[in-house]
Amino acid sequence: MWVDNDGNIRQMKIDADIDFDKLSAITGDKTASSLKLGLSLTIKYSGFGQSVNISKPANALPFEDLIKGSRGNASEGNAGASRTAS
Repeated sequence: MWVDNDGNIRQMKIDADIDFDKLSAITGDKTASSLKLGLSLTIKYSGFGQSVNISKPANALPFEDLIKGSRGNASEGNAGASRTAS
């Protein structure tokens, strides 16, 4: 995590390794049990103190509806995932 002199977070990097074998043990779905996924995400923040105007898109769906098809009835949480933030 990078913080500026004013205490604002300027950049954050998150690395995650997801082991679907552990996840499938919890969900009972064995279709992806041999898969492993590595994810690296860098987020940069800017424009502190500036006005923001955000409008919801007309065809917006709740996040829960979007992920239902990708993980079935998996329980909530970070099962099978390990994360590090820097």
